[in-house]
Amino acid sequence: MTFKDQVIDLISFTPNETKLTQYLKNAVNDVINKIISLDPGKKDLFVRKYTANPTGSITIFASGANTTVTSATHGLLNGDIVNITGSTAYDAEDLTVSSVTENTFDIITAYTMNPATGTWVRPNIDVDISKISKEIVAVTIGHEGLSWEQSELNWGDTTAEWYPTTYECVPISPAGASLSKNAGSLHYRTISDAAWYLEDNKVKVVPVPDGVDVKMEVFYVDYPVVAHDTEPSNLIYFPQQYVQLIPLNAAISILQDNLSTALNTNEDIELSQIQMGQHTKLKAEYNEAFALMGQKA
Repeated sequence: MTFKDQVIDLISFTPNETKLTQYLKNAVNDVINKIISLDPGKKDLFVRKYTANPTGSITIFASGANTTVTSATHGLLNGDIVNITGSTAYDAEDLTVSSVTENTFDIITAYTMNPATGTWVRPNIDVDISKISKEIVAVTIGHEGLSWEQSELNWGDTTAEWYPTTYECVPISPAGASLSKNAGSLHYRTISDAAWYLEDNKVKVVPVPDGVDVKMEVFYVDYPVVAHDTEPSNLIYFPQQYVQLIPLNAAISILQDNLSTALNTNEDIELSQIQMGQHTKLKAEYNEAFALMGQKA
């Protein structure tokens, strides 16, 4: 059942699909923002991690709309550009990622065979926030695959110093970035006091990670993209206990839009009264859901 089907069940008529898609997008934002406002601790429920310059192993190539690639928990986003090596049949650069699910993605190239092996890498280091969210929660930099790094150890000593190898970056202005890269400046930064900034709509870090030994991760509030034909079960990163609030919010907006049109055009008064009653009922249900959340927060 799609969101459109759920909204029709709530309002008893078929809405305009273009308007419904926009209202559903607005609903996602409203639901997430209200939940976080009521209980800031729930922000973590909506936070996703985006790794700059990641790489992953490919286990299956399959025929799809283009070619479907299986790579467990790859973390890629629609619109990412990847290079593929080690597959022979699909080795190429600058392949556009689409139709992303948790463990698969499509590449825009014709399917020919399944070599069942390969490696993908996303070559860009900077993170384009237009693909994720303008609400950045944190940016970290660290050594791939390690949680701690042994700084110095002499086996004759009785103690050893250990340092964390993942560091949270502090935000700075783009104007301060050049000084942060200048080894002769008091503002020069190393991995242990790294910083991040926004430039040209991209998250950048100083020092610049090489993407191999040192990687950057961006944690952000995820506002999933939905449409009238989206199935709620496909919102794999949205807490399922709150999904029902999305079509409820969109249904309220559709009814409000219809009522405004009827008021301006003197349309069927009896139908307007029915829809006004529906609007009042659904809005009360929506507000009550958040009121209950507020009591539990």
